[in-house]
Amino acid sequence: MKLIKQYHNTGNRLPVAIGVILISVLLFFSSLTLQAQYYYLERFNTQPNGATSDADNTPWTTIQGSSGSLAVDASFQDLTASSVGTEAVWESGSIAISGSTSISVDVLEYSNAEPSDYVKVYYKLDGSPTEVEFASFNDDFGSGTATTTVSGSSVVIVVRFLNDQEFHTIDNVVVESAVGGATLYSIADGDWDDGAIWSTTGYAGAACNCFPNGSTPVNIGNTRTVNLNVDAEVNDITIENTGSLLFTAGNVELNVMNDGTFTINSGGTFDENGQTNSDLDFEGGSGTSQLVVHSGSTFSIDRLYMFGANTLNISGDGDITLLEDFHISAAGTINNNSTGTFTIGDDLLFNDDNATFTNYGDIIITDDLLAGTGDDGNTFTNASGAHLDIGGDINLSGSNMTINNSGTLSQSGNFLNIGSSSSFNNLGGSFWFWGYTGGVAYDADMPNVFNAAGTVRYNGAGDQLVMPLSYNNLGIAGGGTKSLQGVTSVSGMMYLTNGFVALGDHNLTIGNSGSIANASSARYVVIDGNGSLIQNNIGTGGRSGGVLFPVGINTTSYTPLTINNSGTADNFTVRVCSNIYEEGGCATGTMQSVNVVDRTWFIDEAVVGGSSATLVFQWGATNELSGFDRADINIVHHNGAYWETVGNTSATGTGPYTASVSGVTSFSPFGVEDATDTPLPVELLFFNAKSKSHYVALTWETASELNNDFFTVERSVDLVSFTEVGSVRGKGTSHEISRYYLADNAPLKGKAYYRLRQTDFDGSFTYSAPVKVEYVVMQSDQLQVYPVPNEGDYINILNPQLKEDRVCTIHVIDGQGKKVLSVERNVQQGVPLLIHFKHPLSPGIYTLLFHDGELKSQAFIVK
Repeated sequence: MKLIKQYHNTGNRLPVAIGVILISVLLFFSSLTLQAQYYYLERFNTQPNGATSDADNTPWTTIQGSSGSLAVDASFQDLTASSVGTEAVWESGSIAISGSTSISVDVLEYSNAEPSDYVKVYYKLDGSPTEVEFASFNDDFGSGTATTTVSGSSVVIVVRFLNDQEFHTIDNVVVESAVGGATLYSIADGDWDDGAIWSTTGYAGAACNCFPNGSTPVNIGNTRTVNLNVDAEVNDITIENTGSLLFTAGNVELNVMNDGTFTINSGGTFDENGQTNSDLDFEGGSGTSQLVVHSGSTFSIDRLYMFGANTLNISGDGDITLLEDFHISAAGTINNNSTGTFTIGDDLLFNDDNATFTNYGDIIITDDLLAGTGDDGNTFTNASGAHLDIGGDINLSGSNMTINNSGTLSQSGNFLNIGSSSSFNNLGGSFWFWGYTGGVAYDADMPNVFNAAGTVRYNGAGDQLVMPLSYNNLGIAGGGTKSLQGVTSVSGMMYLTNGFVALGDHNLTIGNSGSIANASSARYVVIDGNGSLIQNNIGTGGRSGGVLFPVGINTTSYTPLTINNSGTADNFTVRVCSNIYEEGGCATGTMQSVNVVDRTWFIDEAVVGGSSATLVFQWGATNELSGFDRADINIVHHNGAYWETVGNTSATGTGPYTASVSGVTSFSPFGVEDATDTPLPVELLFFNAKSKSHYVALTWETASELNNDFFTVERSVDLVSFTEVGSVRGKGTSHEISRYYLADNAPLKGKAYYRLRQTDFDGSFTYSAPVKVEYVVMQSDQLQVYPVPNEGDYINILNPQLKEDRVCTIHVIDGQGKKVLSVERNVQQGVPLLIHFKHPLSPGIYTLLFHDGELKSQAFIVK
């Protein structure tokens, strides 16, 4: 019996709960052997919209409340009490009955009724004016069926409604003979309610002039065809070989009552026969109902309903075909143990709270898996070895649901309106194939509710959005580009079958024991934003051997990198950018337009130091700019200030090409250039600053120079403001190692930073990375002269014993006793005095005399 509206047609009158409430009041019992006979049947399906009375063979009248209406709603084919204010009444005409008689009325509530709202059902027997109440529904009850059994010669049914701003409906008012449960057998072709086609004594027995009711077991066989022309009830039904049960009218339902069993054997047929709304309803009970479909049978109807809070077991080895929906409308338990294919032609709908559906077989949902608004706490489990195919969306209307997948789940649609307390668990050993390519974003709560412990495979035939999850195994298939929507990690394997993974501005991390499999020039990771590919635990004690980073800047340019770290295991981050720039940036700065590979690989390690890596770079012929000769190349590394050569080699391969360098311990941008005509202006090998006794020594080397005018050394205490220390002339253009030296003879006490500025002939310049020095003033009572040995052009003097600033006299005497310098200077306490010689001193030994009230001397050498 239908206790809900159709899911897609409920308008603003959505049911707040779906269930079957069976209230039975047994007023009289008679153990008869005859089967059911209808005395009165009102479904309101032939009444005009707004009707308030009926005078046909099932007459009835109404008494209206103080507001709203009590009338037929033709769109839903029921009688609806809408905001009636004061009590409204529906009453049948007098119904002739005979003996023990069963009465049932379906009742439904919408819009969260209040405790004072009610639907009360009564009968009046044998002309008596006394109303006997046999069912009462109050508050937010959802739905139910009022039933009772009476005995007499006539009965009147009365239903009283009270609500305010809510809706109540009644439907399927049935008065029929109440009889025992002897099995009925089909003995002829004909309609279900034709007593001439049924026998209680077997397929060859005499007609009983009766027909089944909710307590009757039924067997249909012996080549007989029974037509379902009216709503019907049955307890157990078996369709045998050559037996057929066909719908011959629309809007007809077969109700299996009281933990009943529906069985169809091989050769049997249960078919909707082209009729609309041909339904099989399991009305529940206190135990277990059964739906058993064997192979070789035909089971094809419109819809299946589960109204009971009991258990429905589905079994057999035959196929089950629903042309439309499967409605789960109570907090029951459904177990699909069928080994055939269970096809739901439209939607699987959860229309109540706390139902449990476990699939052990193969289910195809052609369209959506749905839940109604406010229908929370439902659970769908796809067991190990089971298959669930969802052709449309999972749309929960904001409700919360748990989906546990231990088998294989294929979903073609999206995730929509997912309740934030839902839980989608793709458990270990499972597969969740997601093929949605519609371009609409998945529900924002999905990253919070989806547990990707099994394998998730994006297999849509086109572009897809990749949820930011911690995946165990991640599969990429179907073609197109799969775009990350947030930080994503894979602890197991990322398997590339067909398609690309685009990072955008999000990092993709492969975990300590993870890997990337099956990458190629047709399927790889696209670095199309600020995101990077990170692979963890590469090196000794972790992932040994070459680890491939399959990256490219778009779907047509594959330029991967392989890292083989023989040092301490570390996590490596890689991204690749178009072109190569003098400043070492990504797509910014002064671009090199000749003699290089037009890519920059950015490589970083999580913990600086301890690595010793072999790097293998790959590129294609289209990446080689004019003038590049792959027979003699440099692999270059930008250290934050300048490019330096880390290896000279030649490319291998016939396209694509590779080149490698070993022993790499420092990571940052890398590139590949032509070694014979290096386009990068200066290749700086190092820049060092060391604290000496009385000065700071600055040294650097270049591997090559191009149009280099001069170097300038600058100093700072805060890395913001720099002052010039000195400059050294460059070598112009050179392909040989050049060494340079400069001394800071007046260093700053404590911490200071030095950097090198390289200036070209055209005035353009670049900076090196700054280096830090901690200079400590030497504590000594002796007069200090430096640098020693001396170049003869200047001298630094420090008198530690000087107690205050004062004018001092300085003399310099050569080896023959000749005075070569005699000056007076203002000398500051604790500050070195710098003296430049007007004429450079010749090599030899000299004596410096320092007079500050006392005479002190110190020898020094000029080389």
